[in-house]
This record gives sequence, C-alpha cells and structure tokens, in this order.
Amino acid sequence: MLCSISGEVPRKPVVSKVTGKVYEKDLLLKFVETNGKEPNSDQDFDETDIIEIKTEDVVAPPRPPTLTSIPSLLSVFQNEWDAVVLETFSLKQQYQQVRQELTQALYQNDASCRVIARLIKERDDARNALSNLEANFASYNQNVSENVADTAKEGSSMELDESIKDNFLEDATKIINDTFKTLSSDRKKRKSPQGLCSADSLKGFSQIGVVESLHSSTKPGILAVSANSSGDLILTGGVDGFANIYQRSSNQILAELKAHSKKTSHVCWLSSSSSDMNNVLFTGSADKTVKTWISNNQDDKDWSNSQTLKTHNSPISGLCVHPSNSFVFSSSINGMWDLSDITSGRSLFSAQLKDNLSITSCGVHPDGLIFGTGSERGKLHIWDIKTQNVLMEFDVKPPTDISMGSVKFLNFSENGYYLATACNDIVQILDLRKKAAIHTIQLSIPVSGSQAEPWSSSSLVNSVKFDRSGSYLSICGEDTRIYKSKTWNELLVVSENSMEVSDISWLDNLSNGFVTSGLDRSLRFYGLD
Repeated sequence: MLCSISGEVPRKPVVSKVTGKVYEKDLLLKFVETNGKEPNSDQDFDETDIIEIKTEDVVAPPRPPTLTSIPSLLSVFQNEWDAVVLETFSLKQQYQQVRQELTQALYQNDASCRVIARLIKERDDARNALSNLEANFASYNQNVSENVADTAKEGSSMELDESIKDNFLEDATKIINDTFKTLSSDRKKRKSPQGLCSADSLKGFSQIGVVESLHSSTKPGILAVSANSSGDLILTGGVDGFANIYQRSSNQILAELKAHSKKTSHVCWLSSSSSDMNNVLFTGSADKTVKTWISNNQDDKDWSNSQTLKTHNSPISGLCVHPSNSFVFSSSINGMWDLSDITSGRSLFSAQLKDNLSITSCGVHPDGLIFGTGSERGKLHIWDIKTQNVLMEFDVKPPTDISMGSVKFLNFSENGYYLATACNDIVQILDLRKKAAIHTIQLSIPVSGSQAEPWSSSSLVNSVKFDRSGSYLSICGEDTRIYKSKTWNELLVVSENSMEVSDISWLDNLSNGFVTSGLDRSLRFYGLD
C-alpha cells in the first residue's frame, strides 16, 4: 500500500471515494487546498470525500537511500559524532562557568562571615570598655569626695607636692628641648651608616633560626617582641601575662618574668649606650599597668620590678621610650596618653583625646619633641609633648571607599620625615613635611577572576616598623614583608609561620637581620646564611 503522490508507505493512509486511490492524508489535503481537486481526477474534491484507513500496526517508513551504503553510513556516523563532541564542549563550558560562580559565592560568604565575627568582637570589646569606664568613673567620684574631705588636713603637703612637680616638669622640659636640639642638628648631616645591609643582600634573607614553644601552652601566643641594642637579648610578651628574655648567643631563656595578671601586649628595651642602663626593660598589659624591670647581675638572669605605673584606667594600647632614655610613653584604650619619669615613676605629662576616641597605638618622633597616637576610624593625631596640644591630624584613607578600623600600629622613620601607620589591611606612609599621605600599600586587593593578592581579604596588619636606619620598612600579619624606603618597592616576603605574625624587631643598626614573633608561640630569626 503506497501513496499515489509520494510513492512511499503512508503514515496516515486515506482512500478517495471518487477514484479509490490511496494517499498520504497530509499530502492530499495540501494538494486539494492548492488545486481544489484530486490529483488523479478533474472533479471537485472535498475533505468529506476521503475515508481514513485504520491500521493496527504502525508502518515504519523505509530507510532513505542515503543510508543504504557503507560510505553513507560512515558519513552519518561522523556527523553524529561531531554533534556529540560539540554538545560535550558546550556542557563543559557551562560547567566551568557555574563552578566559577559557585567559587565566587563561597569566597564572598567566607569574607562576610569573617567580617561579622570581627564586628562582633569589636562590639564586645566596646561593651567591656564602656563597663570599665563606668566603674572607673564611679571610683573616681568616690576618690574626689574623699580628697575634698581631706583637703584641709593635707593643704601644706599638697603645696609641697605641687612645688616638687613643678621642678620635675621644668627638668623634663629642659631634657626634652636639649634632646631635640642635639638629635635634630645631627640628623641633618647624618648619612646611611657604613656597612648597612644593601637591598640586594636583604633580598637573600632566609630563616636562620627558630625558637618554638615559648610561653604557656594553655594560653598560647606571643603578642610582642623587642631586641635590645646589641640584638643578643630578645624580649617577648605573651597572652599568658609573662615576659620572657631569650639570649641568642647561648640559645637559652635567661628569665621568665611573671609580669602581669593579664596578657602582656607591649614590651620594649631602654636603648642606651650607657652600660648601667642597658639592662632596663618595660612591659605593658591589659591589666592597666606599665612595669619597669632592671637586671640585678651581669648575666641578666635576675630581674626585679623597680616601678609599676598605675596612671591608666584601661588596658595599655601603646608603649615606647623617649629618645633621651629618661622617660617612657604609654597609652590606653580610654583615650589617654602619659609621659612618666623612668627613675621616679612620676607622671609628668598626660593628655586625653576628645570626642570619646580611644587610643589604639602610639609612637614618639626620633627627635623627641612630638608624639603620635592612633585611634579608631583611622584617626591619627600628632601632639606637642610639652604643651599636650594636637599639632596635626590625619585620616588614614584607603584607595577604595570603605570604612576604616583602628590605627593598630604607627612608627616614625629615623629620618624624621616619614610616619608609617597600619589600619586594617592598609599601610599608609605619611610625610610630616607635606602633612599628607605619599604612599599606600593595600595588602588584600581583589583582582579580576578568582585570583587575589597573597594576603586574604580578612587579613590585618599587626605591626609596621622602620629599621634603625630608616632605610627599610617591615610589615607583618599573615606573613612578613620588607619594603625599600622612598621607592616602597617590595624586597622580601617570608612565610614560614604557621599562624599570624604578631610583631617584628630589627636586630642591629646595620639591618643585618630581624626577628618575628607569632601566635604559634615561636620566634623566627631571618638573615643571610
């Protein structure tokens, strides 16, 4: 049974009532619609003149002539293979695109979680600071009331104290002025020290020693490190409240000082060429105190607490020694900074930030006449020490428009012109002559695609320090990096640490090495093999 039009087996066979011939229904209807009659007759034809043939089995059409030879079959198979390959390629492209979108979504989710965790921590810290401030304010009011009641009895002694304080202030002002005149005049003529480590040599620095498992394992982590003037004694402050003194030459811990009841967050040495002042160090803590320690023998194993400064009512946020080696600066998170006499422990100069800003870091200029403090929201203040007035204000501003956190660290260069500040993942270099930022290093800039800078988006800079000659700048956080001053080119990146690097200290005046401390309880020494 074949169609009278196509000559093939019809899929929908019908019979004409007029001629009795078999047709494919669709072909017949199209012919009638065009010509108005049946193909094999001149009579008028209508759709009612056909009879459908009902078949129980579906008749498969015969194979087209193109599939009746082997070359034709091979050609068909080749076409099918090409179609399958193209479809597979398209699916792979779609899969890769979906994978990239998923990676980006996971990256953004992880960054969001880290930011939320940091904000929650800052909120809790702010609440604790507020509660401490309220408690201290209540205590202050009580002390004021008691002092008012005892004023009549202590009138003569107060006058004597005021007279003594005036003498101390007069002497301190003279020391500050003399130090400034001496250091500033020498600095104008000063050149790089002979034998200073070159940039090419510094690029070859590698880890030359490591000291592990310092401080307590129950409260792990080293928060601060400082090398003395010779670079042989390394002072560390830990989460456990202790301060350890490690000697490089003997490779042993000389002393473990039970310094504070809370974490020891800041440590520094008294840098002096005088032999009787070499063995003096300072520690600052979250327990609101600053302590002075002196060595009682020649082998630096017997240390005692000579002074405890209790001028602050909140955790210590900064600690440094005045270039005259006669005074020590300290700051606290309630917005107060203080200058105290090292010998007597008497507070000489102090000031309070306005607008309830907290001080999160501090540093003294190498000439000893001005003092810098960093605070929240990227604020930076430069003070006149003698008058306690703010001389300059800066805002640490990132390249992108994002809100800044606290200025965690600041450090003046030995040349007296540059000031390096660390805020979030930003390190900004300020020129005090121009009163403006001259360079910004952002250590976690996202780039196109799934790649990013080596520092993660949530990483924070923990410390930034110039070397003792002002020729190099060190930055530590997720790893440790060294930059060349003035050009600010990156010279070295070291990352042997297993956890964050908390602090760094240069070992000598020629920048032949440096030491880093980490939250993994280790000290790591770097230099040339």
